[in-house]
Amino acid sequence: MNLRKALIGNAIFTSICGLSCLLTADLILAHIAVPDRIWIIGLGMLLLSYVPMLLVAAARPLIWLVRVIILLDWGYVAIVSVFLMSNWKQIDIIGFAMILPSTTLVALFALLQQTGLSHMIQERSK
Repeated sequence: MNLRKALIGNAIFTSICGLSCLLTADLILAHIAVPDRIWIIGLGMLLLSYVPMLLVAAARPLIWLVRVIILLDWGYVAIVSVFLMSNWKQIDIIGFAMILPSTTLVALFALLQQTGLSHMIQERSK
């Protein structure tokens, strides 16, 4: 997968996750250990605000911008991992089923983007 496709895939997936948070906040709240639905709504808004950055990078992949995106993706994976480890007793199986696959996909997008960026840098240096 090339860098542009990885960034567009990330944008599509992030849009779906953001809209899911906004539209199903109460359902998510019932299965995940957060104190109030405002946290889920805030996450949805944050995810949707991230989508334009991904699309801009896909249209014009600047090295610094793609590195920021990769760093943000890995940061998200780290934050969610800490959240899971610190709240694992309060999260039910459905909550884990919502969190683990999506976080794994974010990590996959980070890896694909890293690989794509590496190939892009190699091509430019030729």
